[in-house]
Amino acid sequence: MKTLWAKTQTDTVSRFVNLKMADRVTRRSDRLLALRKNRQMAVFANSYIGVLVNQFGYFEHEDLETLFDWLSPLHTTFRQGVALDIGANIGNHAMWFSDHFSHVHAFEPNPRTYGLLAFNAAPLPGVTTHQMGLGDQKGELTLSADVLHPEVSSLRLGTPGLADQIMVRVETLDDLTLERKEDVCFIKIDVEGFEEQVLRGGRATIASTQPLIVMEQHGSEFSDGASPSTRLLEEMGYKFAWEHRKPLSSNWLGRRLAEIQEMVAGRRCAYVTSARIPAVNYTMLVAVPPRFQELLGI
Repeated sequence: MKTLWAKTQTDTVSRFVNLKMADRVTRRSDRLLALRKNRQMAVFANSYIGVLVNQFGYFEHEDLETLFDWLSPLHTTFRQGVALDIGANIGNHAMWFSDHFSHVHAFEPNPRTYGLLAFNAAPLPGVTTHQMGLGDQKGELTLSADVLHPEVSSLRLGTPGLADQIMVRVETLDDLTLERKEDVCFIKIDVEGFEEQVLRGGRATIASTQPLIVMEQHGSEFSDGASPSTRLLEEMGYKFAWEHRKPLSSNWLGRRLAEIQEMVAGRRCAYVTSARIPAVNYTMLVAVPPRFQELLGI
């Protein structure tokens, strides 16, 4: 036997570990597909969302499950109504919502991310996708995107300094013609600091349909127990709730001990409310309209 070329690999341990991890994910794939009712989901490789989809079936799976468990008194209303996914990204949440609402409208302005959203929504007859952003005025705005992490970056409108600048179409919710708009009962907004503009552009629609609204809010947006978005909704009679979790320890050992305790005893999940909203980061701050407040005990 004649050797033509050879080299010594020095990463054999890490390669072995990574292969075993890949084998484990592959063995779990049937169960995760069943969780999504055998619907494939395309993701960006090596992205945070993609890793979690491969590990748990959905990104933010536990958070979505906890939220909809708490909202169980509204399930009948939801199944007959329409949801809006504003800032839909690749369609992870839209796919989840498709199992809970009769129709979902998903909005995503980034062309690259919208490509995956359209692909993921194609097998879902109850999901309509829209390649546009929503704001407080109609026109075109500059979308600043991180081209290395197009699905994780939660794109910012009109913010310079990131890697890519794209002109995108923006509409207002109030001026937009949508199928069954009068049946909107749920809105999710994740537009990285642009929530207030989305709400202002949809104020008439929100006033007439009174949807439950789940939105991202950053702690830096709060002052005196409220943010511009929550103040706007308070004027319309909304009250707020959020998932309460035990604060994490500030040191490494404390966090590890808390994780071990959760593994043994389980993690307590609770939604709470207060007149003042703590100034922390929220991935799912829940705004409850007057028509649902009694059912949810607010």
